[in-house]
Amino acid sequence: MAKVEDVVGVYLEDADTGDEVAFCYYAPKIVVTSVAVGTGKFTAGSKVYFDAADKEINESSTGNTLCGVVLETPALAAETVLIALDGTLGIVA
Repeated sequence: MAKVEDVVGVYLEDADTGDEVAFCYYAPKIVVTSVAVGTGKFTAGSKVYFDAADKEINESSTGNTLCGVVLETPALAAETVLIALDGTLGIVA
């Protein structure tokens, strides 16, 4: 995952600096990297935020950018989460 200006999304393939590549900021269902899932975390319907420093999602709004909602509660200790991605949710102006 990445943040380009105010938009959060995923690159659809690896690329070298200067290469053109597709950047997806909206996906009804996508599995993304997250912090390790703890008890009671990432329940279906909860908001998720992109942490640009760690390049993963978490449930903390502090310093992070809203980017979607959890679609399915993941297993304990999982490091991926199924979300509905809308990378434009963090645009405030």
